Amino acid sequence: MMNDYLLLILLAAIASSGLIIKHFSRTNLTTVKEFILGIVSFNPQEMPSEVMFIIHISLVFLLFIYFPFSKLMHSGGVFFSPTRNQVDNPRDRRWVNPWGKAPENIEIASNMTQDEG
Repeated sequence: MMNDYLLLILLAAIASSGLIIKHFSRTNLTTVKEFILGIVSFNPQEMPSEVMFIIHISLVFLLFIYFPFSKLMHSGGVFFSPTRNQVDNPRDRRWVNPWGKAPENIEIASNMTQDEG
């Protein structure tokens, strides 16, 4: 239960710091791009020195560290769900199990003739 609140607070902090960077503190995007591309290509560049960017990237890295141990790890299971492979058949016809007894109202309806109905 507490993990849920921790995750929500972390996501809200990441979103808030991102909005603050976008609208108020204005980080230099070329230095951010060089820094991120350096991390991805294993050629680290100098980290931008803006305080809000450091807070934001630290929170994102904290989320990456927390991700495998949280409920967020289950989100990948949607791609392995058996319901994704089922045929889209929204009960076009009624299936009755061979061992099941048909309901009485269906038996009566099937025995009715054109005159009675």
